[in-house]
Amino acid sequence: MPGRRPITLGLFLALCTWLAAPAAAWGPVGHQVIALIAWDTLSQPTRLKVVKLMQRAPSDAGLASLFPKDNSPLAERQRDFFRIAATWPDLVRSKTPAPRHAFHRPGWHFRDFFWKQDGTQIVDLSGSFPTPTENAIERIGFFKS
Repeated sequence: MPGRRPITLGLFLALCTWLAAPAAAWGPVGHQVIALIAWDTLSQPTRLKVVKLMQRAPSDAGLASLFPKDNSPLAERQRDFFRIAATWPDLVRSKTPAPRHAFHRPGWHFRDFFWKQDGTQIVDLSGSFPTPTENAIERIGFFKS
């Protein structure tokens, strides 16, 4: 029955499309994957400094509470802490209970870039849209100084 094969394939593809969930590249998994890549590029002394710095966050921020309390080796718990902490900015959004929402700085969390493809060329549209004064890239520079 050669006529039924395209119909069956079409129905299968339609069903897959209908059931597919939207991609969430920057949900918790996306943040944690990037954190693990960053962790792997850090030297051991830098890892220790970062973990200590995060553990000294204000108690009402809830960041230090993300440190795993299981019996895993310390190095593994530090890595997990760094990975889990990558989701912290999402955890402190204003929808969370006070006082954590006081730490939510939406402009510090990202920096949008606008572009379009014109044939084979990428056209930068950054000047066409307002850029918040405080954004992730600006804040990195601010805190480095």
